[in-house]
Amino acid sequence: MTDVKKTDLMLWRMIQHSKAQFIAVLVIITVGIAIFTAISLAGVNLEDSKNQYYKENAFADLSITVQKMPASLIGDLRSVEGIALAEGRLTAEVPFIADDGERVNVKLLSIPSSGQNVNILLLKEGRFIKNVNEEVIVLSQFAEGRGIVLGDEIAVQVNGVRCELEVVGIAYSPEFIYLIESAQSMMPAPENYGVLYVDEALAMQLMGMNGAYNEVFFLYETDKNGSMSKDYKEEDIIDEIEK
Repeated sequence: MTDVKKTDLMLWRMIQHSKAQFIAVLVIITVGIAIFTAISLAGVNLEDSKNQYYKENAFADLSITVQKMPASLIGDLRSVEGIALAEGRLTAEVPFIADDGERVNVKLLSIPSSGQNVNILLLKEGRFIKNVNEEVIVLSQFAEGRGIVLGDEIAVQVNGVRCELEVVGIAYSPEFIYLIESAQSMMPAPENYGVLYVDEALAMQLMGMNGAYNEVFFLYETDKNGSMSKDYKEEDIIDEIEK
């Protein structure tokens, strides 16, 4: 007990002789704790915001890619236990015809004429497509990278056919937060790669895929907390879909 008191006394004397250093260390520790607490709270808020954004825009739980699948099979996939929703889509990598002759690739995606139920676009500017054969929505990153604005006429080449489209919307997508062309691309290059959305009817016509899709997206059945229902396992759902 005496040794403890002596140690406390020595510590107190050291503090008395080094008040400035003691106060400086105390301030650093206090500021460090405050910064750590603030960053932790910000991290929680960002996580909550991300989850809310994905939920509101129905970010797909599962996707499959095929060569060609009849649209009529979508109804069968919706009946799989554990699946709340299934939606088909057409996708193709096509050349974007730039005014400066630069080689630019884009991903051309279809939007159902009745509206999306999965990976729903969030419009930044403009509106959704009305004239199915002449209008396009551009992903925001690509629009900013190439200086594309509403009302611009852009062109792509699909199966050797040039298709000119008017930009009627610029949008964000939960599917393309970090936009890169492939896994080999380390950094995004929004001026050289982008995503364009056209009506499903036009996409089928351009790609020669009438009444068919080459991608399907799924939403799982969830409980009241928004988590996947414990009655189902993802592996079992995937096995059932593959049958």
